[in-house]
Amino acid sequence: DGELKYLLTVNAAAPRDWLASEVELLREVAQRVVPRIERARAEEALRARNRLLQGIIDNCPASVCVKDAHGRYIVSNRYADRVLGVPPGGA
Repeated sequence: DGELKYLLTVNAAAPRDWLASEVELLREVAQRVVPRIERARAEEALRARNRLLQGIIDNCPASVCVKDAHGRYIVSNRYADRVLGVPPGGA
């Protein structure tokens, strides 16, 4: 996008000229690390969104439940558990 997203800094104990092979190695390291950082950030954002959604569902004063494609309950709140006869958190 033309925007600086990440900065990799490498220091040496004394001034020096970096070899082309060293610079290439650092590029390779950055190319491997950046996608992992982005994935970790995306996974944390998803976990935060799931916590928020679960908090809303848990505090809704109505029966709320979600089934997966196989018809299994995968999310429910205490009101739905009571209606379904499921132990709390047992959906």
